[in-house]
Amino acid sequence: MTGRGISSASGKRVLLALALFVAGSAFLFAGGPYQAARNAAGGPLPEESVSSAAELHRFIEELGPEGRRVYLGFQGWDLLNPMLIGFLGFALLTWLMKLGEFGASPMRHLVWLPLPVAASDGLENAVLARAVLSFPEASGTQALLPVLTSTKFALLPLMVLAIIGCAYRVVVARRGSEKR
Repeated sequence: MTGRGISSASGKRVLLALALFVAGSAFLFAGGPYQAARNAAGGPLPEESVSSAAELHRFIEELGPEGRRVYLGFQGWDLLNPMLIGFLGFALLTWLMKLGEFGASPMRHLVWLPLPVAASDGLENAVLARAVLSFPEASGTQALLPVLTSTKFALLPLMVLAIIGCAYRVVVARRGSEKR
């Protein structure tokens, strides 16, 4: 399956993924649902740092009823973010691996790295939404928040490094072929 994904990769898919990512990010974060949630919170959101279950509960309590409504709405919209990041990461990695002729290299499995990145971000959103919906009771999933946020923060830079590494390999391979 990895081979088929790589062989069907194209620059057009990368451009589509990039356009969707830019447009989606602009909608979510440049004055849309994110700004409304941040304004309701009066500052940073729990998913912007590693927050404990107790810190999350305190945050939700301090939001008040209207703030909780706005924040819950943001969590729904924020489910787009992992999809956008995952699609862009997968499109870039598969395309770069096709250009770099990774073939049977074990590095070809890096194309799957966007999946756990997107999954940790999406699950984080689900935990946050459930915590709001369960309030004033603590959600049984709140304890997962620091694990999911830490995982997201660890895997996202790894995905970026994988993209940079694959791009470097493509550039080096092309320079080598030009010198021959």
